[in-house]
Amino acid sequence: MTGQIPIHVLESEIKQMAKKAGSKSQAVRDYLAKKSDAGPKEIVEALAKKGIEVKDGLVSNIKFTLKKKGKKAGGKKKVVRRAKPSSGGEFDILHDVKKVLDKHGADRVKAAIAALERLGS
Repeated sequence: MTGQIPIHVLESEIKQMAKKAGSKSQAVRDYLAKKSDAGPKEIVEALAKKGIEVKDGLVSNIKFTLKKKGKKAGGKKKVVRRAKPSSGGEFDILHDVKKVLDKHGADRVKAAIAALERLGS
């Protein structure tokens, strides 16, 4: 049995490693909670000063996961443009016609208008 490590010692080391890894992730989340616009390099450097060694990839992954879950981890906010109320004016009609022209092409639109005129007569 010389040279072999008992299983209970290995299990405790694995648990300690898991706890350390969890504390690194938590340290990143804590830092992001205080400074949400921080980039990965800034976070790595700040945590290194506290003696916590993390990699850029871990930080990026945590930031992405937080954003995905809806917890704003930083970055730019989306600008939502509100639709203007339709006034029914000429501009709105021209804008709609432009969309149809862009989608179907002038020749097809002219043919459709000619067909409508024939049906209306």
